[in-house]
Amino acid sequence: MEGGEEKVGAVVVDTNIIISALIPQNSKLRDIILSGKLKLYAPEYLLKELEKYWELIIAKAERRGVSRSNLELVKEELLSKIIFEPEKLYLAKIHEAYAICKNFDEKDTPFVALSLVLRIPILTGDRSLLKNAGNYSVMGLEELFEMLMSLRNRVSVVRGDITQVEADAIVNPSNSYGVMGGGVALAIKRSGGEEIEREAVAKAPINVGSAAVTTAGKLKAKAVIHASTMQKPAQRIGVNEVRLATRAAMREASKHGFKSIAFPGMGTGVGGVPKDEAARAMLEEIKAHLAREALPERVILVAFDEELFSAFQRALAEEGE
Repeated sequence: MEGGEEKVGAVVVDTNIIISALIPQNSKLRDIILSGKLKLYAPEYLLKELEKYWELIIAKAERRGVSRSNLELVKEELLSKIIFEPEKLYLAKIHEAYAICKNFDEKDTPFVALSLVLRIPILTGDRSLLKNAGNYSVMGLEELFEMLMSLRNRVSVVRGDITQVEADAIVNPSNSYGVMGGGVALAIKRSGGEEIEREAVAKAPINVGSAAVTTAGKLKAKAVIHASTMQKPAQRIGVNEVRLATRAAMREASKHGFKSIAFPGMGTGVGGVPKDEAARAMLEEIKAHLAREALPERVILVAFDEELFSAFQRALAEEGE
């Protein structure tokens, strides 16, 4: 992974984060970890540290009315959400990490080394780690809470014509051939030009669950993301294809650095998916992506009629809670 782009929505967790999530009961941090909204990594060293201090943690928890058995259960739940990496993965960065940590706490070396290798921040409440950040990146708890709360403000619903939307990218619910012969696809081609279809066809096959980015031609958008909802043109589909296409479009938006993306109803035309079902599936996939990734910063759901507009609004209200 070294040398790749920095992941956003993935963090290295240190031991104090796990202890904070264990105590007190029903902590906000614990809820976030168990929700799966973040991809969590830790060196296997964390398990050794946790074992070393476990009896002290239990004693502290019992003073706050948390039983040993309950604490054990919560610990197992929390640890199941973490990807533990062996020392060999970050060994190449150990000396660099030690040089950073020796002036404040050598025990932080494995966490800093893993952070350097994976190029993701350390989620921590440790004042020393926060204070000395520079050669490695950190995220404090307040920053984490603020980031997750902001997700509610990243999705909007509008009524109108998607070909007139100003966004970095608009989504075309395509077929695997890239042919733009009807529905939203035809509207995009008519407004943006034949070159959009020519480029999409050249990139075919675009299988269900994948997407291709093309020019936006004369559209106000910068690009069109062709996310396949069906194998053949005018094919009836199910809600699973809606999920796969939405997921693929969001993934491409992040990959290409698009800050804004506009979706029509995916599969609600010739695909035959009921609008409420499609809207719920789309919002679930969009929210799951935004909980992990910084891009796109803004998602616009564009409804061509009142029925779809209401379906999007209901789904957004449900997911926003």
